[in-house]
Amino acid sequence: MKRVLAALAVTCILGVIANAHDLKPRDYKLGEWGKVTIENDPQCVPASELMGHWVTHSALTARLTHDERPAPFELVFSESAESTTRIKAAVEKHFEFLEKNSGKDVADWLRRDAQTAYLAGACELHAGKTIVKSDFLLIASAATPHLILLIDGQLQSCNVMLARDARGDNDLLFIGDDTNTNSFKAYERQK
Repeated sequence: MKRVLAALAVTCILGVIANAHDLKPRDYKLGEWGKVTIENDPQCVPASELMGHWVTHSALTARLTHDERPAPFELVFSESAESTTRIKAAVEKHFEFLEKNSGKDVADWLRRDAQTAYLAGACELHAGKTIVKSDFLLIASAATPHLILLIDGQLQSCNVMLARDARGDNDLLFIGDDTNTNSFKAYERQK
């Protein structure tokens, strides 16, 4: 175990040394309280790589979910000013709904998480011949990248992770539930 940890530490240190030219001071700003503000942060891996067409990675999804034949899905994330406007308004309206129905603490939890968002746009989920369209907002919640989706006027959410291929398009996208209780499903970038 100590060898594994030592190897991981060396890998991280060498990565920092090799990429030191990429480390620049960032002017990180929190958004306005009670408003959704999208901050462009090139160091946010999911925000810099999420856009595009993704398909189920059957082998990884089967491995993670223990489902021998996971359903094939496709996800398409794209830029959309209209979707961005709708999702921001829906989330800000949801602050008030939560405060009224679940209390100020719950509403403030979402206000805090969503006051600085990293990406927004349109998302399509393709499941066979069915296409579900939504707007999306990428935030961080409980130190985890998190997507808020607006589907047919209802907000839903899920945790999201992304493993980036810095030299090509072999990125992997992992999407879980809205809590840390179930396995993630894996997607690969459609080429």
